[in-house]
Amino acid sequence: MKIGTVTGPLLNGIASELEALGYDTVLFTDNQGAAPDVWTALGCAAAQTTRVRLGTGVTNTLTRDVSVTADAALTLQVLSMGRAVLAVGRGDASAHYMGTVPERLASFEQKIADLRAYLRGEVVQRGSVASRIEWLRLMPGLPPVPLELVPSGPRVTQIAARFADRISFAVGADPEYVAGFIAEAKAHAAAAGRDPSSIRFGVWVNAVLNDDESVARDAVRGTAALWARFSAFPGRDLRTLPGPLARAACALREHYDMTAHGAGVAPHARALPDDFLDWFTVTGSAERVRRRLRDLAATGIDYCYVVPGTLGFADPVGAESITRIAREVLPSFGA
Repeated sequence: MKIGTVTGPLLNGIASELEALGYDTVLFTDNQGAAPDVWTALGCAAAQTTRVRLGTGVTNTLTRDVSVTADAALTLQVLSMGRAVLAVGRGDASAHYMGTVPERLASFEQKIADLRAYLRGEVVQRGSVASRIEWLRLMPGLPPVPLELVPSGPRVTQIAARFADRISFAVGADPEYVAGFIAEAKAHAAAAGRDPSSIRFGVWVNAVLNDDESVARDAVRGTAALWARFSAFPGRDLRTLPGPLARAACALREHYDMTAHGAGVAPHARALPDDFLDWFTVTGSAERVRRRLRDLAATGIDYCYVVPGTLGFADPVGAESITRIAREVLPSFGA
């Protein structure tokens, strides 16, 4: 199992530092207004690194037209000599900053189909215009940019099974729950005429390594609330969720404060019970983190992203955790 991580799109060489630590992939968050531009930062990162995969963690189909996103991803693929990955979601925080809501599912599916076509140099019919990335014809040997979708529920899982090269689930760190999503995605892929073995599977893991369990739990609260909230989106029947997630999602649906998105000190994050955090996240000593990640690897996933306590590494506990995971956990997985 490959292990990557996520950070804010900083312009200070953070990608090269994470590459030196041994991470397989570095994703930069995409949230206009709350962070620098993701594609500018990824271009800088491509020039500063030689091995690590680089991509969005995650971008969306709302803030940019899919032709613009495809053009940017293909440019990154050229600059990085084939190390780009394009991870896409429906758009949550980005939509909030625009005063709107995440992409509707029907529109999202059509845009994902168009995005996949653009990435492969195919024609996308836009009204009366046959649209494509014309300059891609000049790069005949360029490897395709892997399209990665990030489901947190069954409907986006179905879309991902039809179109994605990589599927990374934002559903927590419980191996049984993750395995259920993998099985569901494989079944939908087969029903759509795709070979399930052609899809790479991964998971987003809210992870903080610290020998003091209470410190680790407190550090991960903000990102745990952020990801758990995805299971609480309107239209989701919370009764279908596992008990710990159902209870947390119910509370987050009612009390989540978008002005404190991802903040561990927010009341909605402080209210998350310890038993939920122990089920949904990976926290504690190096041995505990290794064991939890091994359990996830046993589900058959190909990769995971360890998400620290804060996405920009501003929190010293999260920054220390990323370094310790690299030094004390990654060697167990061959990194």
